[in-house]
Amino acid sequence: MKVKKVDAYDFTQMYDKLGILKSAEHEQDQQTAQPVKVNERQAVFESIEKEFGRTLSPLEMETISQWLDIDHYTPEIIQLALKEAVLSQVYNLKYMDRILVSWEKKNLRSPQQVEAYQHQRKSADNEAPARYKGPKIPFIDLSGNSEQK
Repeated sequence: MKVKKVDAYDFTQMYDKLGILKSAEHEQDQQTAQPVKVNERQAVFESIEKEFGRTLSPLEMETISQWLDIDHYTPEIIQLALKEAVLSQVYNLKYMDRILVSWEKKNLRSPQQVEAYQHQRKSADNEAPARYKGPKIPFIDLSGNSEQK
């Protein structure tokens, strides 16, 4: 009779270590995430309603609450995103969400970092365009209507 060999792997140690790592990350997230005060939360809602010129729908209120509670955006960052949206004359939360996500991807977490980034971007836009540095190309008028000056 022939005996078949079977390979078996035991991942219990790996799962234990991953569990410890996950719980440490969860504890760190809870320590760093400061709950937003009620008056700061209310100020965010009121400023958005004021700038949009209308009352917010329940879905919009939920989106803003998620920014504060789940995504842990500070009220100051949300106010800067609102300012950016209003200056661009785009009055909707999806545009603000794209701004916030863009800043998060660029690792801009504080109002000072965002303002420094905006200042850097504006100064780069205001620089003079680069002059053409290639060879001089002569202009040849092929229409035959050239006037001698």
